[in-house]
Amino acid sequence: MDLGLAGKAVLITGAAGGAGRATALAFAGEGARLALAGRIADFLEAVASDAEGLGAKALEISNHAYVLELGKSRDEGSGEAIRNDERVKRLYLGR
Repeated sequence: MDLGLAGKAVLITGAAGGAGRATALAFAGEGARLALAGRIADFLEAVASDAEGLGAKALEISNHAYVLELGKSRDEGSGEAIRNDERVKRLYLGR
């Protein structure tokens, strides 16, 4: 399936596991450049490694304060695509 993500920068929050991990790997297979945000650094590192194994470039972001800022700025249109995890809103923003 071609989602048109080849070469696009995509931010994925909650990327350390579950739906976020699955999304990261699917987007990696599409050729997206990934910024992977999550709270569990070891799990996030594994997802980045798996994504790179699929040929993607992946950046891991596990710093708590930075993930908080990502959640706050998710509507500002930075990046070409975003996959937002609802837990970011609940855990960090109280929404």
